[in-house]
Formats: sequence, structure tokens, C-alpha cells
Amino acid sequence: MSFNNSYDMVDRFLRNNLGDDDYAEYSAALDELCAPLVVPVDPAMEKDAMRYRWLRQDFSPMGLNIDGNHAWVYRRNFSLKGPTLDAAIDAAMKET
Repeated sequence: MSFNNSYDMVDRFLRNNLGDDDYAEYSAALDELCAPLVVPVDPAMEKDAMRYRWLRQDFSPMGLNIDGNHAWVYRRNFSLKGPTLDAAIDAAMKET
């Protein structure tokens, strides 16, 4: 059963079994309960997600060294290198 069908069934039950005042109160509570949750987005996490999506789209990993020498190989024989992986990705994203 879909979310909309479930919501409609509960709303119909409330409407058919409660008086106007009670229905209004319970219906408002149902609406509040079913409202989409708004979760604040951490800008740093959003930037990381954007980098990851970009890498997944255009690069295939060939090697990653923990000492700071990061290398990813581009599908068209282009190497992505930088002092940090984030810095290398940001620079390459600006070029494309």
C-alpha cells in the first residue's frame, strides 16, 4: 500500500468517526506527522558528495596513497594529482 493510500484511509476513518472539532484536531496532527522531514544539510558534506559524484562519473581509481600522493586516472589518460585529494578534485572540477 502506498503512503498516499495509507494517509487517505486514516483521514477517511477520522472523518467518518469523529465530530467536526475532533476531526480538525486529529487531521492537523496527521498532517504534521506526515509532513516531509527537513534535515539541514552540512555544506562540507554536500561538497564531499559533489566531489564523489564527479569522481564516480569521470574517473576510475588506480591508486591512493595515504601519504598525500593521491592519483586517479581519468578515462582519457589524464592523471589527477594534488597535495590533497580534495584540492586535486576541486582544481579539476574547475577545468571541466
